[in-house]
Amino acid sequence: MKKRGQITTIIIIGIVAIILIITAYSFRDVIFKELFNIQYQKQANVPPQIDPIRLSMDSCIEQTASDAVNIVGQQGGYIDIPFEQLPTSSYTPFSAILEIFPNSGIKTAFWYYERPNGIKVISIPSLKYIETEIENYINQNLDNCVNNLTYYANQGYTIEIPDAPKTNIDIFNDIINVKVDYPLIITIKDITFNLGTHYAKINADLKSLYEIAKSTMEKENKENFFEEKTLDMMVAYDEIPFSGVDLSCAPKIWYKPEVIKNIKYVVSRNIANMRLKGTTYPEIDKYYEFDALTDSYPDIKANFMYSQNWPMVVEVTPSEGNVMRGNQISKKTSDTATSILSSFVCITDYHFVYDLKYPILTILTDKNGYIFQFATEIIIDNNQPNINPITPLNLPDVASPLCDFPTKEITVSTLAPDEDGTLMPLDNVDITLKCFPAVCNTGTTKLKGTLTAKFPACVNGVLEGKKEGYYPGKITIDTNEEQDQQIPVILEPLYKKHMIVKVIDKKTGVIRDPYESEQVSILFTNKDTEFSTSYIYPSEDPIELMVGNYEIQSYVIGNSTWPITFPKQIITKCVNVKKEGILALFREGDEKCFDTEIPETEMDMVLKGGVIFDYEFTRDSLTTPDMVFYTMAEPIPSSLNDLALLQQSLPENKNHPKFRYPSI
Repeated sequence: MKKRGQITTIIIIGIVAIILIITAYSFRDVIFKELFNIQYQKQANVPPQIDPIRLSMDSCIEQTASDAVNIVGQQGGYIDIPFEQLPTSSYTPFSAILEIFPNSGIKTAFWYYERPNGIKVISIPSLKYIETEIENYINQNLDNCVNNLTYYANQGYTIEIPDAPKTNIDIFNDIINVKVDYPLIITIKDITFNLGTHYAKINADLKSLYEIAKSTMEKENKENFFEEKTLDMMVAYDEIPFSGVDLSCAPKIWYKPEVIKNIKYVVSRNIANMRLKGTTYPEIDKYYEFDALTDSYPDIKANFMYSQNWPMVVEVTPSEGNVMRGNQISKKTSDTATSILSSFVCITDYHFVYDLKYPILTILTDKNGYIFQFATEIIIDNNQPNINPITPLNLPDVASPLCDFPTKEITVSTLAPDEDGTLMPLDNVDITLKCFPAVCNTGTTKLKGTLTAKFPACVNGVLEGKKEGYYPGKITIDTNEEQDQQIPVILEPLYKKHMIVKVIDKKTGVIRDPYESEQVSILFTNKDTEFSTSYIYPSEDPIELMVGNYEIQSYVIGNSTWPITFPKQIITKCVNVKKEGILALFREGDEKCFDTEIPETEMDMVLKGGVIFDYEFTRDSLTTPDMVFYTMAEPIPSSLNDLALLQQSLPENKNHPKFRYPSI
């Protein structure tokens, strides 16, 4: 009995311990918030002479943190959106990034998309990853806050900064707490004060918005809500031929570009009507509600968007070029005698199979107006919702315990070539060690471009150096090996170029400025690295280029100020209608031809020229401020066939006798 009583006591103690752990975990956010508030209030307890500097630093840190929070909200949880290395194509125009407004630089991340090689990618950052992104952004931008203190230096203050900043972010519901350990040793007359820790609060419900976004994405991947609604739209709208029957001897004809235009319009209008159940919105038809949440969020607004300016891939089968047509079927009447000797009742049926791909932007807004948004790709395959073959995976947390146990002291030297190509020390370079799945921030190179720090044990780690205005330098290392010498990391400078664009008339060779009605797009792709950049005329902004071999693609597009009209076309289609019955044994079927008129079509923008060529930028050529870039243009094509021929000629235009390479 005594033994049984001891066991009972142990069980009770265990249950109580579990309850205490659960209770502590449940209230940990409250506890952490309260501790932060205490520290936040204490930071104001500084000497009056020091308080202006404290206020300046705290204000700047709060603004920097607010900028970071806004960026991760706009860009789907990323400061630096993952880069898709594979080139896009006309069938897979989407990468890891959706540009929300063309040529604006405003972009967000795809949380789900199909890569150019057909592989489906789910890229949902974890909340810890987002915290780390914000922390890194603050650390990398605090120099601006220090630069703001030069005023106080002129007032007799001496400010020393012995260590690099270290930021810690805690994301709670309704608020984000920011703590920055960045010691400033401030001396004024006979007072010396160590202003070591700085605090800030950002009023944004990032945590709730992230949880809603993640639940929405996972539900969409599981149930294909938007794919199902898209198929409903295609069936419901007469402007989109899907499947049907028509009592006519003339087959029905559709013009595919017009059908695509209708699909874009229908999708954009209907997607905008969708609402997320559990958030706030006016009463709507239940059909438009997406039930993806387990909790209610009365202070959150959710909107979905597809813009007709975004890409949409539409493939239709069967089709003949840009013509979609129904099939003619002949059937007998009910009277057998009449069926042998008389004409037939004509029936036209049609059934089209669609492959469809387009992006949707999900926009979540809290009560303070803070926005968190992300993109996802909607895929229809053979009139069926795309089946997601992979399980949603979060990106690994970069704050791996590996980084907390550095074992080997290594000296890193960062270098960059000067205008003569001579490698020179480069300071203020942020150094990270990428040892999958961890990314360890090890510090910043100081004077003479060196950093001596301890690194964790890592085989085949990637040591990377980053600095604004330079292409990152990388080197693979094994930190377990003895390192007797400095490890060099070489960064390549990016040179700014002011673009002067000229257009060469392909027929006459006349060189002119682009017309006001023309837009010239130029894409520079470095063939040896992942670097690429683009320029769109007209723009006064310079571009940045690094030394190397490039493939350069330029396109001249005439916009709506030159309305391009494709004249109406008469398409003749002849069908052999076989006779049924006794007479069919002795004579061939009759051939019937139908003329179908495709109405006059007006296009807003049309390709009218361009050139694709390879070019090497040397260091000498990049150090000059201007570049005169030449492209070629032809008269606006008057037919779809002319447009196709013009596009095929772009890679050959570099061999044209009138073509010129860039003048630098």
